Amino acid sequence: MSAKPFLFTIELPPGASAAMLRDLVARVCAAASCSPASTAELTPQIEAAIAQAPANGHCELRFEAHDHTLDVSVRAGAVAVWQVSRPID
Repeated sequence: MSAKPFLFTIELPPGASAAMLRDLVARVCAAASCSPASTAELTPQIEAAIAQAPANGHCELRFEAHDHTLDVSVRAGAVAVWQVSRPID
């Protein structure tokens, strides 16, 4: 489990690099002590959610670890595009 609760939020511009996004997800999941299987499952889900965000604006990717849970969400402005909670292994 993650040693301490944390919050990580990043604003992504339209057309953000897929390689950068995969690296970012892997690093945040490692910091939260997620299993490689959980990381592999989350990565394409996050990529798909970001692809659903409107192409004309930035989107926010947010990770929050707390109480043995990792919450992940994607927002485009005030609109929630996608969110999920996963237990931290």
